Amino acid sequence: ALEQRTARLVEGLDVAAKQAGVTTCSARCGSMFTVFFQAGPVHNLADAKRSDTSGFSRFFHAMLDSGVY
Repeated sequence: ALEQRTARLVEGLDVAAKQAGVTTCSARCGSMFTVFFQAGPVHNLADAKRSDTSGFSRFFHAMLDSGVY
């Protein structure tokens, strides 16, 4: 059930990013996930390093400010 909820959450994040005009790529394994601020897919560290880390930082801190940990 947790994995299904996480899949739905990630799908929703992907749709919201697209609607906002923000390029993202999500990676999920079971109930764990992350969002990369870049076109994907991300397969390794070199791919991940091409992400917009300042964009991720703004997203991360906005989520914290909203009570999402």
